[in-house]
Amino acid sequence: MLITPQNVNVKLNSTNIKYYEDLGYIIPRIKNKSTNYRLCVKHGTVIIVSIDDLKKGSEEEVSVKCDYCGKIFPKIYYSYNNYKDIVDKDCCVDCKPLKIKESNNAKFGKDYNINTELLEKRSKKRRTNFEQIKEEFKNINFQLLISENEFINSKIPLPCICNNHPNIIQYKDRSSVSKGFGCKLCDNESRKSDGNSNWKGGITPLHNYLRGFILPWIIDSRKSCNNKCIITGKSSGIIHHLFGFTMILQELIKELELNIDFTKTKVEDLPEEQLRQIESKCLELHYKYGLGICLTTEIHKLYHSLYKYGNNTPSQFTEFKQRYNNGEFTSILSAK
Repeated sequence: MLITPQNVNVKLNSTNIKYYEDLGYIIPRIKNKSTNYRLCVKHGTVIIVSIDDLKKGSEEEVSVKCDYCGKIFPKIYYSYNNYKDIVDKDCCVDCKPLKIKESNNAKFGKDYNINTELLEKRSKKRRTNFEQIKEEFKNINFQLLISENEFINSKIPLPCICNNHPNIIQYKDRSSVSKGFGCKLCDNESRKSDGNSNWKGGITPLHNYLRGFILPWIIDSRKSCNNKCIITGKSSGIIHHLFGFTMILQELIKELELNIDFTKTKVEDLPEEQLRQIESKCLELHYKYGLGICLTTEIHKLYHSLYKYGNNTPSQFTEFKQRYNNGEFTSILSAK
């Protein structure tokens, strides 16, 4: 229920000055130097207007009384006039369920349970749709990084990772997935063929294989950072090892007493039992040294350009972060 009488503050603009002036409202004007001191209305001037005189399309807030509990709440006048339901009553946020129930009774001639049934049907359809999409991503070697509750629709790109490149988040919509468009990184590697140091004739080096096997650790690392770079706060697709991946592999070799080179040994050359043992120990050591952190591509490249790859430590990163916060890299980043 609209509360009357009621006065509202209205900001004047080029579309409403004449309207209110014709209704008899006094419009304050000032002399403007840029228009040869002609009398003009100053931008943003506010006048007090009776609610009965408001333009139907006005975006001013008016006070409305809830028809269910009597609570007074604000509402845009345009919305009040144009969005009327089957039940011509106004409700506050707390009483919205009551209005929905009354509207469903009027529309369906049934109790409010009809709404519950509709919600269950929609939920089931959404669940089925999500499972189908999840399977489609799996068919092209991808894993979705969202849950059913986070899923909105398949028209927007969904965050996912290629099982061969779990360190990098990619975004793909259902249309491209259904057409079989896979990982661009894998595609680039296959195009480079023998010119790629990681190609190895199409056989997977153990070093690369284990990067794909630490997916649980990667997912947990992303969650701990809320998928945002811990330095810039921007959305991030890179997981950085605070304790170097190379050092983890070196410890793995020592603990399992292995005599192999991770960069040259091929997964296909290892006995099944030994491979399972290596996988388990690799994941165990990753959690032992703590989760990784999210960094933007730019920050990640900057870090490794300074501290190289391999024997990285948490203390190194602490030093890097301090240098970043002190503005040491501002000129370097702005030049890119």
